[in-house]
Order: sequence, then structure tokens, then C-alpha cells
Amino acid sequence: MILSQVWSLFLNPTKRAERLQFPEVLLVCWLFSFIKGIYSVISLNFSLLYKSFSFWSVPTDELSSRWFLYATLMEAIFYPVYLIFIKTLWSFVIRGFCLVANKKVSQEEIDDVLITSFTPHILLALPLVGTFFHQLLHLVYLYLGLRHKLFLSRAQSILLIFSPILILVLFWLTIIMIFAVFISFFQY
Repeated sequence: MILSQVWSLFLNPTKRAERLQFPEVLLVCWLFSFIKGIYSVISLNFSLLYKSFSFWSVPTDELSSRWFLYATLMEAIFYPVYLIFIKTLWSFVIRGFCLVANKKVSQEEIDDVLITSFTPHILLALPLVGTFFHQLLHLVYLYLGLRHKLFLSRAQSILLIFSPILILVLFWLTIIMIFAVFISFFQY
């Protein structure tokens, strides 16, 4: 039932996610992340078995293979924590942006946009290209949600989507500038 609701929301991202709650979507996303982990382990085993016929970008030596397996296992176990962090981050960014733009939005509307943007996790079931299309469609669905559910303009939606990157770049530029001033202070 939940999977069919997520599927219908995936097929029509501009409709409202009326009966879906974030914990339900989180379980579906975790399931598909687990499926992606299984594909990763299978591709690692295949590439270890046939080292000369390996077109997957997975490590083939023993130490790298162990680290790859540990990383895949940790991703499969802690993916819900990562998704909760991503939801909290986007919720904070959207709420802050709407506050600056004098838009009145409720937490339910923000959650509706984010639930819709998490539905492309279904694409993680595709073995080779699923991760790329999942990340691409996550941003596209976020854009559609901002445009059609929060009624932001094109420029506002694009700026909001790129704002975490801009904030990170500004943060690192500030750290570099402080470090440069600190170094130049001690040169004299």
C-alpha cells in the first residue's frame, strides 16, 4: 500500500502527498537503498571473480574490497539517519529562504515538497544508472515541488536548490580568508 502511494507520487510529482508521512517514505527509501547495496555487493563479487572483465568501478584488491564492503554495510544500516539529516537540512533551508522572501509556508507544505522529492529513491533499484537518475530526479522533483506546491518563482526555486552549495562555498571562502589573514598577521 505504501509502495503504491510512493509509486503514484513518483509518477505525478505535482500532486499532494496527502496520506504519506515521512516515516513511511523513509522505510521505502531505506528498502531501495538496501537493494542498491545488494547490487553493489554483487558487482564487487563479480569483479573479484572476473578481474579481467570488470567494467564496474569497484575495487579489486582485498583491502579495498573490505573497505568497500564496510562502507556499503554502513550505508545500508545508517541510511535512515542520513535521510533524516537531509530532510532536516532541506527543511531548514526552505524555511529560512521563505522567511527571507516573505512567503508564508507551513511545515506540512515543506514536508509535502520533501516527501515528493524523496520518491525517486525507487530508481535505486536500477543496477548501473539508478544512483545518477535518483540524484538528478531528486533535484528536479524538489524544483517542481517548490514551483507547484510552494508557488516560488523559477529564479527563487533554482536559487533555493543551489543555496546549500552556495552556503558551503561561502563558508569555506570565509575560513580560507580568516586563515590567510591569520598567516599574514604572523608574517610581520
